[in-house]
Amino acid sequence: DIGKTALLTNRRALDTIAHNVANSATPGYTRQDVILENIPTGTITTAGSTGRGVRITEIKRMYDAFLTLQLRTEKSNLSYWNAYEKGVVKIENIFNEASDTGIGLAITDFFNAWQEVAQNPEMYAQRTLLIKKAEYLSSRISRAYTMLDDERTEIFKSSQSLVNEVNSITAKIAYLNDKIAAIPGALDLKDQRDLLIEKLNEIVKVSTFEDNAGRYSVLIGGIPLVDGGKSYAMSVTTDMANTMHFYVKLDNEIRNINSYITGGELKANIDLRETDILSILNRLNAFAIDLSFTVNYYHRQGYWLDN
Repeated sequence: DIGKTALLTNRRALDTIAHNVANSATPGYTRQDVILENIPTGTITTAGSTGRGVRITEIKRMYDAFLTLQLRTEKSNLSYWNAYEKGVVKIENIFNEASDTGIGLAITDFFNAWQEVAQNPEMYAQRTLLIKKAEYLSSRISRAYTMLDDERTEIFKSSQSLVNEVNSITAKIAYLNDKIAAIPGALDLKDQRDLLIEKLNEIVKVSTFEDNAGRYSVLIGGIPLVDGGKSYAMSVTTDMANTMHFYVKLDNEIRNINSYITGGELKANIDLRETDILSILNRLNAFAIDLSFTVNYYHRQGYWLDN
């Protein structure tokens, strides 16, 4: 049987090579390798025993858990900074200080108009121009505030779409978990599952561990999104203060997971919406209040044309 086992074994090895070549461009595919071993205990003699040929002991994925973890971490970081960059560019475009429609230029024009009034306080044209410049500055500040508030709304809508995508991915992972537990040697299913984990990690940074049946548990800071063949739905809402909150619905409770989201596109959305844009809105409000209070205070120190 030695010739027979050699032919059959090498035929299966060639099938594996062909499978690798056919999937060379398949996203998420991991190259497979055939592990061979000799078949012992053939004819037994006083000098020993002969062999019986060769057989395949295992077909395994060329998979490095450490490298995979590092890649997932860095892809999650890359996804965060890509999303953050897009948000910052939108904020820059709202203020557009490099153009002649920025708030900075409006402030300069406003105070230049005051200078003209100070030099010719009785002239109607200068006084009218000052009012127009004040109205324009007010409209620019108001427009910037409105656009920033609209951007917070768009980020919330984006987060809703991402949460729906997370729920779709986790449901597929749970389904693949059951299939892999039933067919432990389904290497292609494991590739599909790892690709889903990678996509999920770009949206929100997660951790995984594998049980004895080969099923993944997927967690955000200890809160499960997938546990074996079961997935738990994520949701996002805003409270009375318009602050965005993320939740996971478990069997007996609903857990807020904002503090556990540490990477991915959702983390960028949280940082942009609840920290950066909110800070700019508060500073813009403070600037408008201080400017109007100070201008009015000193304006009242003056007197009319009739003294």
